[in-house]
Amino acid sequence: MIEATLTRILREAFAATYPAGGDPAKSVFPLVAPKGKTAPFITYTRSSASRLYDLEGAVGVASPTFRVDAYASGYLEARKLANSIRIKLDGYDDAEVHNVELVQERDLSDLTSSPDLFRIQLEFRITHNEETGD
Repeated sequence: MIEATLTRILREAFAATYPAGGDPAKSVFPLVAPKGKTAPFITYTRSSASRLYDLEGAVGVASPTFRVDAYASGYLEARKLANSIRIKLDGYDDAEVHNVELVQERDLSDLTSSPDLFRIQLEFRITHNEETGD
């Protein structure tokens, strides 16, 4: 599943940004971070899911879009984490992933009630193999 690959790469980006502190396994979350989680951390959300087809049906290649949010207690720290994510993901490929393309990057306000939390959102299109059920 692409989510497992994405989680692994995001954990690598987190570890590259914070080599001496923070547990990457406890810092990357699908959808939302657990209540009470302190920054820094990363969340990701699938925002769209398109698949490639030919005349016989699905060809086993999908191109979903994921929004990845880098949260930190300061703007520059959030920017540093977002840059590590971009460096790890943009242009990434392997046996499962054909290509990762950075589609958009933006600075956003935090969605929680915490005024000291900064957020940078990166949006990636990830083209990858997937099972078709054949």
